[in-house]
Amino acid sequence: MNKFYITFLLIILSATSYGQNNITARLTITHGHGNVNFIFNTLNKYNTGLTLTNWTKFHVYYNDTIAGPLVNGNGWQLDFKSMTVNIEGATGLTLPTQTVEIEASGSNGTITYNTWTALTAADQTIVLAPVQTGGGTPYSEDVFISYNCGKNDSGSGVSVWSKQPDYYVVDILFTLLARP
Repeated sequence: MNKFYITFLLIILSATSYGQNNITARLTITHGHGNVNFIFNTLNKYNTGLTLTNWTKFHVYYNDTIAGPLVNGNGWQLDFKSMTVNIEGATGLTLPTQTVEIEASGSNGTITYNTWTALTAADQTIVLAPVQTGGGTPYSEDVFISYNCGKNDSGSGVSVWSKQPDYYVVDILFTLLARP
């Protein structure tokens, strides 16, 4: 019986001494739709591209609940990527994913919002948030996402000027995660 109590006590002590960081993270679309439509219905739009400013609004909730400097994470980040290597057309045509560019913005001065970034099939970080003091006030922020199509504000964007008309579709994945 003494052996049971000692084992139980050791398990309890080790669980409280080496507990894992407790992080709660939520990403919610609060404005905008799951679909972003670019309609090129004039020669000028086809020539210069389109911008949809603050088209999608995400609400980010991030809470690191463990107090102490050794167990805090490094903050959070918002990543995005294309779910395919090309933007697929309804008739089999394709566009490079770089035809779409994304920009994040917000009002929190401690968070880094990246400027125009061309869409690719690889994860790209668009928002970086600093370390939250463990057990402190959670982040509860609004992040606005703007979209370009057929422009080159990122330096690697692609024009639609010489592209064939079609109904093109691409799925974009946004991921909220703890920074490594």
